[in-house]
Amino acid sequence: MQLNIYLLNHPFIQVLSNYITEKEKHNNFIYYLKSQQLGSFLIYEVLRKCMHLKDVYIKKINYIQEIKVNYPLQSYSIISDLTTSHHIITNAAKLLPYTTFECINNINDKVSYKNNEKIIFFEKFLCNYKAIKSIDYLVKNKKININQMKVACIICNNKVLSQIGEKYPRLEIYTTKITNF
Repeated sequence: MQLNIYLLNHPFIQVLSNYITEKEKHNNFIYYLKSQQLGSFLIYEVLRKCMHLKDVYIKKINYIQEIKVNYPLQSYSIISDLTTSHHIITNAAKLLPYTTFECINNINDKVSYKNNEKIIFFEKFLCNYKAIKSIDYLVKNKKININQMKVACIICNNKVLSQIGEKYPRLEIYTTKITNF
């Protein structure tokens, strides 16, 4: 198994991850806020190497202002089980203007992907094989390059990681914890 696993050890990410995995109270407002913060941090970590910014110069009367904007042709697709993780990934649409959300259970021929689109599989707990089946489908049927895909999760199972590593050794996985359950 030669898998690219990034274990996110930043203190903010670890504190939020511990809170979310220990509390599991879905009707608590603080739980939702911390989930959204953790989702923003995870999406940031996944995309910070591949996100392209473009310099825009605005001429003012006395000076030139430089700002950086997201490259306009870059689009993202986040595939997740939206019934369990919608509250975690909702801020991604605010950060990335060209983002679509797809339910992992509904990946089929009706969904079209662009050639340069970055695909992120997000799972709260990567402990089943839905993500592997979805990756298989996209690689075989949609002919999407594995380098366009990344996996992000809060907790992942080492058995699922080993199976992903056997099939897709170049896939990048971002997580806060790896467990043996």
